[in-house]
Amino acid sequence: MHSWPYSLKFPEIHKKYGKQVYTYTLHEEEISIIESRHPDIKIADVLQEFDIPTFEQFKRSAEVAQRKERNI
Repeated sequence: MHSWPYSLKFPEIHKKYGKQVYTYTLHEEEISIIESRHPDIKIADVLQEFDIPTFEQFKRSAEVAQRKERNI
């Protein structure tokens, strides 16, 4: 997922899930990774709960915004 501003929600995720969900950020690439360390915790559910788009969703919304601005 794209890091900014969604990485600001990581403390909330850690507060709720503790060590069962692991996050890390590749700062130069502006990409963050969220991993479940528990079989019952699905990352898709965590992303939805905290209103965080996947990288593909983020990319798609950026493409739509660019096309709109370019009048394509």
